[in-house]
Amino acid sequence: MEQISQMTETGPAAPEQKRAKAKALITAGVAGALVVGAMGTFAYFTGTDTVENVFTMSEGLADKIEVVEPGWDLTDEDANGVPDAAENLVPLQTVAKDPAVKNGSDIEAWCFVQVKVPTAEVSVVGEDGAPAAAASHELFTYEVNEGWTQSGDPVVADGYTTHTYLYGSKVAPGASTPALFDDVTMINLVEAQGNSGADKITVDGHAIQAEGFADAASAWAAYGAQNA
Repeated sequence: MEQISQMTETGPAAPEQKRAKAKALITAGVAGALVVGAMGTFAYFTGTDTVENVFTMSEGLADKIEVVEPGWDLTDEDANGVPDAAENLVPLQTVAKDPAVKNGSDIEAWCFVQVKVPTAEVSVVGEDGAPAAAASHELFTYEVNEGWTQSGDPVVADGYTTHTYLYGSKVAPGASTPALFDDVTMINLVEAQGNSGADKITVDGHAIQAEGFADAASAWAAYGAQNA
């Protein structure tokens, strides 16, 4: 009887416990599925953007700078390589010559000009009409136009005096500076001196990018440092 009573107390309890555990597991599984499902239904605001910037490199100033002289007459009837207007000059004769610098590049530039004027030991007629003692003279004179300033002192060497001039404004792509001067005049040489020395006026144009320089003077200093 004792054995039967024990089975009566414990026998029916085991299936109930199993059913309770199974129900708990099912309930937990359903709850987990609901949580996962709930998470899958969330909506989030998202966004994206892309910027693609294209850059091109300037061609620079090399081979883009040109000295132009619209007023210089190239007519050479005798085909001797010297323009007729510049042949057989006499004291105080004036010849049209108007050098300017053209910026043929695709960027703004600061422009400069160096002029080499023939220089020799010669005698000139003074204001009183009398010849002065021979001394070093530039054989041609000119009047510098507005907008240009001379940089530093002229340099005398090898029969020439070199002057450096800076143009005070930036020069746009495709534009030109004004003429540095409009003409040149032979000085009042005392006659019978023959060929008094070098006979060429040389004009060199230079340029550097405008970007990065506040004025022509700082630009010229950088140009000189880079092209020593």
